[in-house]
Amino acid sequence: MKKTEVITRLAPTPSGFLHKGNLFNFMLNWLYARKCGGKVFLRIDDLDSERAKPEFVEAIFRDLEAIGMDWDLGPSGPDDFYKKWSQKYRTDRYVELIKTLSDKGFTYACECSRKLLHEQGVSAEYPGICRTKNLDFEQNITSLRFNREALGFASGDPIILRKDNIPAYHIGSICDDIDFGVTHVFRGKDLIESTQLQKEMASAAAISDYDDIQFQHHDLLLDSKGQKISKSAGNAAGSQEGLLIKEFAVWMGLSPQSNPIHNLADLMALPLSII
Repeated sequence: MKKTEVITRLAPTPSGFLHKGNLFNFMLNWLYARKCGGKVFLRIDDLDSERAKPEFVEAIFRDLEAIGMDWDLGPSGPDDFYKKWSQKYRTDRYVELIKTLSDKGFTYACECSRKLLHEQGVSAEYPGICRTKNLDFEQNITSLRFNREALGFASGDPIILRKDNIPAYHIGSICDDIDFGVTHVFRGKDLIESTQLQKEMASAAAISDYDDIQFQHHDLLLDSKGQKISKSAGNAAGSQEGLLIKEFAVWMGLSPQSNPIHNLADLMALPLSII
């Protein structure tokens, strides 16, 4: 059965402060849901516990509140996040998907380290070195990869279970989108490949509901050198919320001169063609 209620998501990763590109993406997802009378789901991707820091989690809530953004599903604040919403509480669910893929013959264990791949000149897609080795998954020794060859692809098998036994981003994203009823995802064009991989995994696991999710990929926000903005650029929110929303309006193709825009309520009042 196809879903009728629109649900979008904000999915920040607490590995650094949010930058302007993150916030523009969040505003786009928020606006779409609100224009459609739908809901917004806040999902904080903290599976990579080594990179997730409390100060970055706190900054997520501070920045969203400063812009005036609300949500309907997800943690109400840092304390609520750590008590109930951290992805560590959903590890069993993620492992369930990994087991399904393994049972269907779509995974294999891999002993390749980053150092080994670098020495062999592999800098892009993984070429399937361990596909036919029939290795067993052993924590801290091997990782588990998704076998794209079984779907007709020659290379690019992503890791779905790390050597430290932590499920990878793709697994968490698929499970959370399905379990929380996400229907629409607006994300940057740099994630087109990620979308494709997630669709392949969902198909391999026979998760038919994933086909109902509508993905759209928007242009990236670039810095003065024409490069993608990264979290290493630092906190882009701070005290510039009014200016940030005006810049977002220009990015959306609106004219702040003819349509005074100071906050999200002003954007909501306008007919937005992209929405």
